[in-house]
Amino acid sequence: MRNSIMASAFVMISCDYGQEKRIIDEMKSLIPVIQIEETVGVYDIIAKIESKSLDKVKETISTKIQKIGNVRSTLTLFIN
Repeated sequence: MRNSIMASAFVMISCDYGQEKRIIDEMKSLIPVIQIEETVGVYDIIAKIESKSLDKVKETISTKIQKIGNVRSTLTLFIN
């Protein structure tokens, strides 16, 4: 059980073919990213982001993840 309320989101990422591992390696250095996996299908990568602030989660997605080279699109699911 968590002691404080956390803002969490799953981010599904589409990227250019063959760039998955490089993008995953780059995302591993982003502090709010707590889990990241390569997937198969419409989305190539799924990441879980967790922070004390919803604004920090949103900032990480819009100013960091979406700016990584060869990321084509993201879809974010916010969770409680």
